[in-house]
Amino acid sequence: MQNKGMAKRISETEAVQIMRNGGLEPIVPFKTNDSPWQSKCLICGLESSPSLKSIKNKASSRKGCRYCAPNAPISPEQARDLMMAANLEPLENFLGSASKWKCKCLKCQSIVYPSYSSIKRGQGGCLNCAGLLVNPAEAERLFIANDLQPLVPYPGAGSPWRSIHKLCGREVTPTYSNIRIGHSGCKYCIGNFVDGEKAKKVFLANGLLPLEPYKNALVGWKSIHQECGREVSPRYNTVQQGSSGCQYCAGNLPISEEVARNLFIENGLIPQEKFPGTQKSWKSIHKKCGKLVFPQYSSIQQGGGGCKHCAGNFIEPVNAIELFKSKGLDPIESYPGSSKPWKSIHKDCGRVVSPIYSSVQQGQGGCGYCAGNVVDPKIARLLFIERGLVPQEVFPGAGLPWRSIHTQCGREVFPMYKYILDGSSGCRECSVNYVNPELALEVFRSADLEPLEPYPGAGRGWRSIHTVCGKEVTPHWGYVRKYKAGCKYCAGKAITDNDANAFLRIKGFEPQVPYPGSQSPWLMIHKKCGMTVSPRLNSLQYALGDGSGCAKCADSSFNFLEPAIIYLITNSSLGAHKIGISGASKKRVEQHRREGWELYKTMLLNTGEQVYGIEQEIFEWLRDTFGLTTFLSKEQMPQGGYTETVDASEIDLPTIWAKVEELSKKRKKMIKN
Repeated sequence: MQNKGMAKRISETEAVQIMRNGGLEPIVPFKTNDSPWQSKCLICGLESSPSLKSIKNKASSRKGCRYCAPNAPISPEQARDLMMAANLEPLENFLGSASKWKCKCLKCQSIVYPSYSSIKRGQGGCLNCAGLLVNPAEAERLFIANDLQPLVPYPGAGSPWRSIHKLCGREVTPTYSNIRIGHSGCKYCIGNFVDGEKAKKVFLANGLLPLEPYKNALVGWKSIHQECGREVSPRYNTVQQGSSGCQYCAGNLPISEEVARNLFIENGLIPQEKFPGTQKSWKSIHKKCGKLVFPQYSSIQQGGGGCKHCAGNFIEPVNAIELFKSKGLDPIESYPGSSKPWKSIHKDCGRVVSPIYSSVQQGQGGCGYCAGNVVDPKIARLLFIERGLVPQEVFPGAGLPWRSIHTQCGREVFPMYKYILDGSSGCRECSVNYVNPELALEVFRSADLEPLEPYPGAGRGWRSIHTVCGKEVTPHWGYVRKYKAGCKYCAGKAITDNDANAFLRIKGFEPQVPYPGSQSPWLMIHKKCGMTVSPRLNSLQYALGDGSGCAKCADSSFNFLEPAIIYLITNSSLGAHKIGISGASKKRVEQHRREGWELYKTMLLNTGEQVYGIEQEIFEWLRDTFGLTTFLSKEQMPQGGYTETVDASEIDLPTIWAKVEELSKKRKKMIKN
């Protein structure tokens, strides 16, 4: 409230000074704190219209001009220049950095649609030149080789392609991308999808007569339970997992009002209205104390008492007043509740405070001033004056700039009380922490760095050219001043795109996309085995083993050519199941045991390639059939493997393992044939 009041009373002179401190010179008269204020940037000379409030809220090292900011808008001319530099000629007007932009590739003359932002990040822009464009004829040959006969022209690598699966005769819609990485393409043959006839047979076998056409496994299917004759709507997947499909015969009937009322009366509660449902408050009288209460049926069923008064969870206003007075607090308004501020007078200091009843009950004093948690404006002013700062306006709060005059140099400054309390001088011009732009420029040039933009401040990187190697870098003032250097490339801490590609080829890999950075996965092909992999450059730089970076060739915890296991584990405290794979001689399961996981079952197969294929099909089945994706976070599994977890309340262990056994039998049969 105090900040809003201050914003209304601020004068135009004060407002202009704040804008100047933010590097802007107002062009039109001041209106209000939140209104756009047309101003001219003192650095670049361009006009913009930020509000006074936005300039006040910016960090001291930032300016208010959006054109000088790191995220400055891109002009059409700048965007076109970047595209032309990447051998792309725009054929339409610039629509924005993230929008597709119709261009002609100057190398192969193809029409492509890259975005400005993707080109700025270093991506090629032309799929044809990058080798990522799929020839429709090659795509059709791949489908036919996998027993799929396309019915329509090639739609693109990531789009469903209507085809006939020759082995079963059904129409399916796999994508080229999935077929290319080894998927079968037929959801019926691998068991991820059930047709209506098969689903009907399962229902009939369980005594359920469907009354409507089959939709899918996750939607209720209206049927008659032949044993009791009632109409029910079970889901196919629940019946397949062993459910009877009839809530009446299973004893899962909705709670009737008679049953609910009897339970309340047994617990000394007399309902005063109709039963609203198990999860809603039910207006009742507690016989023991005679007070009106609103317990839920589910709470009483689980053993709750139902009366907050008798349980001590409700505070009578009289008792609350007695507690406050015993702590030297005299309430001046009605009791608002145990968790809301209660305006009172603290007798020791005479100030008006608003402590919360529950906090005072737990032992807190109730007065923020006496506890040192609230700043008295008079005390704050005295501290500023002691430090040579004369405030020029009402105290705004401990964490907001306070316009003052520094008596040592006569400058107008905007220090915060909390920083002055910690020992700050309050004037950056007089402080050793302030860096003069001229001095910063001199230090950078002495380290062979030529800045490309105005000095941004000591806390931000300064875009510069290292004149020794000619590369662009962004070192901070403090680093350059201390080490007399600032080029990460010459220091061996970074690598150029060309050097990264050359290093990759030395390691036996062929990059498939432009270099994304040393910490990001990089799509490439291992020349030795032809496998597509995505290791990070920094992991390849420090790798020692032959084949490092390739899961198939690496000497790691999992080898595609040696025997391996697939395992299923569960953790009741986390409410999760996890499917995983491991080398037969490894101790991966034991790592999970130490973190509280319990082993359900394992299966040993001849090669890691077999268990890897089963694992991937399980993940696809869980996602497509049940809609299950990663359940736990990285922090919940310090031993790794969180991406392979699912919600245990959505599926049980026998169902998952039955699918593992089914897929393993299919793979063994395929190997024999």
